[in-house]
Amino acid sequence: MHPTLRTAVLTHEYLHVVNNDPGGHNPRNEARANLMAALTLIDPNRWSDLTSIHSDYDHICLELGITRAQFMAYYQFTTRKVA
Repeated sequence: MHPTLRTAVLTHEYLHVVNNDPGGHNPRNEARANLMAALTLIDPNRWSDLTSIHSDYDHICLELGITRAQFMAYYQFTTRKVA
């Protein structure tokens, strides 16, 4: 794991504990943990700046210190909000 992603992974796992999620990888629980972690970790202004100048989402993930799953959860959340 890239050192930059430790906080993202630990936040995700912490949110499983907060929500009393059972063990395993239930898709609904994973989606919730990814979105909640993304909402916790991402500064919307920084997101806007980075997504306007970079097309490489892996680069954006590392810059923001989030996982790909958190990137996708946040992206889907923001595009649903606009629509």
